Amino acid sequence: GTLVDSGDYWYAVVCDASASFGGRPVARAAFDASFGQSSTADVAEFFPGARVADVDAFYNAALPRHGHHIRPVPGAGALLETLRHHGVPLACVTNSPTAWATAVLRTAGFLPFFSALACADEVTAPKPAADLVLLAAHKLGVDHNGCVMVGDSRFDMDAARAARVRSLGLGVPGDTTVAALRDVAAALGF
Repeated sequence: GTLVDSGDYWYAVVCDASASFGGRPVARAAFDASFGQSSTADVAEFFPGARVADVDAFYNAALPRHGHHIRPVPGAGALLETLRHHGVPLACVTNSPTAWATAVLRTAGFLPFFSALACADEVTAPKPAADLVLLAAHKLGVDHNGCVMVGDSRFDMDAARAARVRSLGLGVPGDTTVAALRDVAAALGF
């Protein structure tokens, strides 16, 4: 959600999954309050009784049906270009499965900017736990104490806090908070 506007996409996918797995209808307000949580949490909240592995497979297969809902966030490409110009190593940290995250980043043209991806299917405890942030630092080969987690959800900020890294909240309270992606580079000192 930080680099691509995926809220409408994920709402359509969760509604689709709920119907497929025998869950209850999903109200947009309930979805919005949960946006960014793990698929395990989705199962518990929206379609109890489904297996997380089955839901992850469903999520991975949903891109062709609902991909038209995904759009790059204004300013995302320019921010990634600025950070690359300054030699900042980047990792994408997401509660999405690896196959989905890779496909979306490739489609948006953002995949080449990232040296690493840290995805929910690679860890035992996804965001808001520290695991994905620490995995990203490990994959980048950097000390996590020097990392900054940029995110747009409370799950992102909680993961940063759990990993003891600086947080930059995009419209959500973090150690630093900015209103839009165009403000991120300056908040990082670039």
